[in-house]
Amino acid sequence: MSSIVFLLMCYVIVYGGLSVFFFFVPATLLFLSFVFVFTVGVKKFKQTFDSLLPFQQESIFLEFQTPHLVYKLLMGDIHLQPDCIICRFGGRLSLVLIEQIVVVKVMQYSGSYGLTKSLVIQTCTNEKFHFEFSLKHQKELDALILYLQAKNFQIFVQSMQ
Repeated sequence: MSSIVFLLMCYVIVYGGLSVFFFFVPATLLFLSFVFVFTVGVKKFKQTFDSLLPFQQESIFLEFQTPHLVYKLLMGDIHLQPDCIICRFGGRLSLVLIEQIVVVKVMQYSGSYGLTKSLVIQTCTNEKFHFEFSLKHQKELDALILYLQAKNFQIFVQSMQ
């Protein structure tokens, strides 16, 4: 397959009059996507983690190494910890403190034909975290909401269909 792509690119360069730099476009796009994931995707997590007290950081670090609940998302997963949830979704890594969660919204878009449900978590600092559960993992969404409510009874749950 890659040889076919290579031959097509050679044809376009030789007969199409394009520059040789056309070869570097796919590699450049791949490199830029990796740079984005490792710089922008982790930046907010690092800021939140650095704002915690040292004993909280150590507690999260130690708890993450022990077996814990992990729920699958459409493009990632959510790790449930006693004091926080650590989420990897769509190239971003998020740290959400359970004590700061104010509102949890469950939404189902009409355009998704019931294939995905979205969970939007809003914290007391007005930060919003958006996660999507596929059809296969929508039962885990209810378990996650019950877990969050058990840890923080002040969470307001909204269901928007």
